[in-house]
Amino acid sequence: MLTLLLALTAPTSAAEVEPRRPLPQEPLVVVGAFDRALVVKWEDGVGARVTDRGGVRGNGVPDALVADLVADGVRFEPWLDLPPAELLALEARARAWSGREQPDLQGLHRVVVEDPTPERLRHVAGRLIGAEGVEFVTTDAFEVPPPGDLGSVTPDYTARQGWLDAEAGVDAWTAWETYGVDGDGIRIGDCEYGWHHGHEDLVDGAVEPEVGQTPPPDVAARGWDHHGTAVAGELIGQHNPYGVSGLAPGATLGTYPEWTVEGGSRRGSAISSAIADSAPGDVVLLEMQTGGPDGRLCPAEVNPAVWTIVRTGTDAGVVVVGAAGNGSANLDSAPYADYRSRGDSGAILVGAGSSNAAHTRMGFSTYGTRVDVHAWGQNVFTTGYGGFARIDGSNLQAYTATFSGTSSASPFIAGSAALLQQHALRYRLEPLSSVEVRDILVSTGTPAAADARIGPIPNLPLALAEVEALLDIEPEILSVTLPEDVGEGTRQSLSAEVAILPTHTGSIVWTIDGQTYEGLRADIVVLDDGPLDWELVVTDDFGREDRDSGVIEVYNRPPEIRYVGTPAERLSEGDTGTFTTETFDPGGDAVTVAWSLDGEPLGTGELAWTPTQDGVYTLLATPTDADGLAGEPVEVEVEVDDVLPTLTLSVPAAAERKADVTLAVEIDDPGDDVHTASWLIEDPDGDVTLEGQQVSHAWRDKEVHRVTVTVTDQDGNAVSESATLEVTKRSGCGCASSAGGEGLGGLMLGGLLVLWRRRSRRQAC
Repeated sequence: MLTLLLALTAPTSAAEVEPRRPLPQEPLVVVGAFDRALVVKWEDGVGARVTDRGGVRGNGVPDALVADLVADGVRFEPWLDLPPAELLALEARARAWSGREQPDLQGLHRVVVEDPTPERLRHVAGRLIGAEGVEFVTTDAFEVPPPGDLGSVTPDYTARQGWLDAEAGVDAWTAWETYGVDGDGIRIGDCEYGWHHGHEDLVDGAVEPEVGQTPPPDVAARGWDHHGTAVAGELIGQHNPYGVSGLAPGATLGTYPEWTVEGGSRRGSAISSAIADSAPGDVVLLEMQTGGPDGRLCPAEVNPAVWTIVRTGTDAGVVVVGAAGNGSANLDSAPYADYRSRGDSGAILVGAGSSNAAHTRMGFSTYGTRVDVHAWGQNVFTTGYGGFARIDGSNLQAYTATFSGTSSASPFIAGSAALLQQHALRYRLEPLSSVEVRDILVSTGTPAAADARIGPIPNLPLALAEVEALLDIEPEILSVTLPEDVGEGTRQSLSAEVAILPTHTGSIVWTIDGQTYEGLRADIVVLDDGPLDWELVVTDDFGREDRDSGVIEVYNRPPEIRYVGTPAERLSEGDTGTFTTETFDPGGDAVTVAWSLDGEPLGTGELAWTPTQDGVYTLLATPTDADGLAGEPVEVEVEVDDVLPTLTLSVPAAAERKADVTLAVEIDDPGDDVHTASWLIEDPDGDVTLEGQQVSHAWRDKEVHRVTVTVTDQDGNAVSESATLEVTKRSGCGCASSAGGEGLGGLMLGGLLVLWRRRSRRQAC
């Protein structure tokens, strides 16, 4: 398996989710200049939702109290204007990424009070605080000022941007030139009041205003759109021959107004929209401040409702950067004890320091242990305002040399975070978390002056080098898993576990028996026995590699006989039957089939076999491969039928009386049976039986006689054949008659002689 170093966090199962700790009710501080409404956070299990008539319904909502407040002119409305589905999706993402249960964001309601004097707000808050189902009540600030003070050719002002230099700034030049980072692929959401989106140094960048929200004319009347323009110039000022250069010109800038025609004062909605539009690893910048419990301007997240949204954002993988505020507030002081007790929101808070190498704290900057880093809070040269130059009198060609406050300092950190994030994503799939970015900036930054308590200023080359030190690894083969039982002709798998940067994988290549396979797993078919060489080479796109190699011993597997072709009919003695085989060898070796019968070899290959005896025979076919390995023999049973012999008689056609006649039989048997011959000789004096293939007999009677021979084989099967021969008189045997007789005596003598001759002929001729 591929080990993805610092890989994406897997979604957390319900059983592993850490319960959420509700925020305690803090003392309510109302700042008359800004606070015109309240925010109530209902407990998560209540499921409180605003009704069409400005009331609240839910499981556990104090209905009577809500009805009394509505009757008294109080109206409830959602504090966040994101659709419920988007809020639920944000909660789910934050839960999965952080492993912590998330607040019910739909349970944050703005409490709109008629005649919102401080006294009236305190009265309504007093009725809600401690009521059933209420988690906390806080104030909702309106119109808090931000924390900071294409015509003719515009000169190149980059040389005036000392905050980019190494001497007293963040050394952006080395970051750009050595590490090649510009924020590409990272989105920065800027939450404040307004911007000149068409400024000549911004219009060629990627700028995405929030859809459906329009800053009111009062924003421009107060010059607050210059504030956002100055921030944007620090962040994405394009690197061109004119104007200024931003820290992260390749980043996308999303703008989220906290005061709009459509939504009125919407600080919480602006933040939540920016977070919802951000992917894990993107940056959200809070260019805002609020009144603290000591009456001083401090970070916006001191407000528990804002803190709740910020914590959800960092839990969802978003890097949140917030201005510490320009109220010179001491966040380590007693009034901020409740704020500190909530724990870490995960955001990066930014203080303001001097524009020189002394890095002293600006007197207006909020400070304390919770302030993580600082940057220039004065003399920042950027877009907007026009105090330095306003080419052709246009706000779209306006530049300032004196942007200041924690407002000017915060974009340093948001831009730096974008550069670190871009660099980190070269080494792992998962982006840096907000806390990881914060830790790197703090650990590598240039310290502020002693007792400044605003954290260090970023040193971008050191921070980027730290990203590499933490995340960069050379490819390494951790283990190789080889098959244990490898026979020829089998399918085998080789697999590996490697440590390699998922964003830098050049190649993972196996070379096995001269063939190459890509990936962590190689599936092969082993073709032959013997040593099988393998090598694994893992290379990243920097050309760094690790390799391993070895030998797998492949054993020979025996061949098989898969089919035997036999004669179509049963064999008979003397017939030749042809036997064929179809063989298979797992390694593709040549196979020889040897035939045998009762241990005696019959031949190899195609067998032509001629049986000479009837009976049932078991032929054995044994396959052997080219390496001499024999496979399992196959028995072939053959039934051979007996064949009767063909007889050829040797019997003369004629024989003389009383002369021995030789009778013979020639036996033609296709087998090699043992035969017996039995003769039956017909004779008037009595039939004669003789044994043997050749016998003799003499007849006394002159007649035609029949002889029959019966041949019987060893199995008792018999065949007979007959022939006849004629027995004639013996040669020289004749009866001479008198030539003539004289008188009666001669006649009588002659007659007697004839009679004797006839009688004797039957006996002797």
